[in-house]
Amino acid sequence: MNQIPKYFKDKVKGLSDPVVFHPGGWGADTPAWLMQAIIMDRVIEDEPMATDAEVTAYLMSAAFTAPLDHDHADIYLHVAQKTMEKYKGAIVPDDLRRDELSDWQQMLLRDLKHKIYTRRRR
Repeated sequence: MNQIPKYFKDKVKGLSDPVVFHPGGWGADTPAWLMQAIIMDRVIEDEPMATDAEVTAYLMSAAFTAPLDHDHADIYLHVAQKTMEKYKGAIVPDDLRRDELSDWQQMLLRDLKHKIYTRRRR
């Protein structure tokens, strides 16, 4: 019997994996377009990490629970900007744009993507 390649198994699993939200119960308030973007990004991305859309949903639910610190607010604006431009064709106002992150913020983002990915794959 033929084995299904691991690559395809991972892609199919990505479609059924749960979306990880920050604890606090705000996940139900995630916009439908963002939930669709998460699924699309999971199909497109090849890295074993959470996608920008997933980080957007996670940090959105975190921001509804409590204020974000400066670094996480910048990360949220950065990934939300990329996700909204990609899926909504949005033009983010200059005062909210975060085109670049500091080295520290990039490290925090990588750690957060790893944490979200690990939690969703349990």
